[in-house]
Amino acid sequence: MKVNFFFFVNYENTDFLRCELERRFKDDANQTLAYYQSIYLSQILEIKDELIKLVPKNFKETWKKAANSKKMAKCQN
Repeated sequence: MKVNFFFFVNYENTDFLRCELERRFKDDANQTLAYYQSIYLSQILEIKDELIKLVPKNFKETWKKAANSKKMAKCQN
């Protein structure tokens, strides 16, 4: 029996990352993460430390957040 797993994008984390990149790199906007890592490694590591605080510690909590995220997306449409 084949099991399909669905992974949901965590919009909160994506939005946080996008906002931090825009805020910190206004003069060097619209680059890739690899570019920012090669030039601004210390600032990217600071952003990573902030993102880690947003990530749930266990799978059950992650699954619940993903389900709620999908429900919220349906409500907004």
